[in-house]
Amino acid sequence: MAEKQTITVLVAGKNYTLASYDPPEYVRRVAEYVDRKLSETMAATNLSSAQGAVLTCFQLADELMKAQ
Repeated sequence: MAEKQTITVLVAGKNYTLASYDPPEYVRRVAEYVDRKLSETMAATNLSSAQGAVLTCFQLADELMKAQ
């Protein structure tokens, strides 16, 4: 089994330090995707940051469920 690593990523202008068994490149790709989706949501709405984050979660969950 791979060793758990910590990696710091930037999402919505804030740094988040994550612990993961996945390779750092993968974690960075995930963070970039989340950042892009959140940016798209915020650009298309007048929601607060918290509301935009929740709406983005719903959109990502919808994508995941449709892909399954």
